[in-house]
Amino acid sequence: MGREHHLILKSILVSIVFVFLFSLAAPTIPTLGDSHVTLSEALVLVNTNSPGHQDFIQYIQPYLDHFGVPYSIADISLEPLPANLSSYALIIVGHNQLDVTNAFLTPAAQQMITNAVNQGSGLVNFDSALVDGNLQPRYQYAQDIFNFSYFNATSASSVSIQSNASIGNYVVALQASNTNHALLGNILPLGVVLPPQAESLAQVGGQPFLVATTLGQGRALQWTSYAWIQNSIYGYLRGLDDLVWRGLVWAARKPFVMQGLPPFLTMRVDDVAGPLWWVSDAVSYGFKPWLGIFLDNISDAEAAEISAQANSGQVTTAIHAFNESRLFYETYSLSDSLITASYNTGTQWHQAHNIPISQYVVPHVYRFGTNAFAGLSNWGVQFVGTHMTPGNDYRGSPWLMLKPYRLYQNGNADS
Repeated sequence: MGREHHLILKSILVSIVFVFLFSLAAPTIPTLGDSHVTLSEALVLVNTNSPGHQDFIQYIQPYLDHFGVPYSIADISLEPLPANLSSYALIIVGHNQLDVTNAFLTPAAQQMITNAVNQGSGLVNFDSALVDGNLQPRYQYAQDIFNFSYFNATSASSVSIQSNASIGNYVVALQASNTNHALLGNILPLGVVLPPQAESLAQVGGQPFLVATTLGQGRALQWTSYAWIQNSIYGYLRGLDDLVWRGLVWAARKPFVMQGLPPFLTMRVDDVAGPLWWVSDAVSYGFKPWLGIFLDNISDAEAAEISAQANSGQVTTAIHAFNESRLFYETYSLSDSLITASYNTGTQWHQAHNIPISQYVVPHVYRFGTNAFAGLSNWGVQFVGTHMTPGNDYRGSPWLMLKPYRLYQNGNADS
């Protein structure tokens, strides 16, 4: 056998040995059903037969979607809890009255929830219907984890943050010390008496509102009401939203990855009039301001400043209105000729001052005429900001039913 044949045979043998050793050393790839797999996501428990299920869709799920929480949904009315429940980083009970008759949450299923938390899965419980009319507990898992006793609570309209909590302080860390939130209406919380191993992170009318505790390796949060999410009571984007997302983060076993807001700074300023010294200051701090200008209140010198900044990529700008009382993108008569005149004036102004027109436009008090969009298209505008249907007034008109939070609840555009 020649030297070349020896080298070929040696190469084949080395390859066989390498493959054999690799097959011994390589771990078995786990499947989703394996109980030892750690999942960096949440499992949301819902019951489509429950009268509370719609609450999950309308109030809780928009938060999960907007915060970029990775989650799967388990409908307990259709299937048993997954055998790998303890593998999930977080378990979320998604609505009130999850299973008031225990038709699906059998003793074994409830023990699985307790065991999962004890082994490190987080729990955030939005179900505050934990007792019957006689204040008797409905769920053993809730008693195992929170160990509450119960009382008849009273309705209240004020939420106060407990800044000195030692358990779960991260959840309220963005709130100013001992902040008080005045609700627009009353809510009736679940009346709970806390055991020594639990703390109230917020109170409503002096009663526990958001409770944190630990069990074994796991962390758990209990909301005693989510009625505040209703627009008529308080609603989104008024000051309690951080308790929701920070609660999810705190409770979840780590690593837990959620796709929150991207890491960029943005700055939109409406009603812009001179002097403009603050624009350079904003740029120096890393902002790229969008300037919605009052056309009549910008001098030629100030327009030259904007031109230099816009053409160097430091700002973007578009006309917001002629002035405080004269709109640009809508005339109260909705006259085509007046709208056309507005655009002619605006186009000449941008060209005369060498200021590029932003692809984003927000009109004063968000008012677009129904005949304003041809002009926007001619300008190359791709995005607009408004709260209501074009042609309507900002005050008193219904808001547009859009994501992330205005999908199910009605309200006024200016609220």
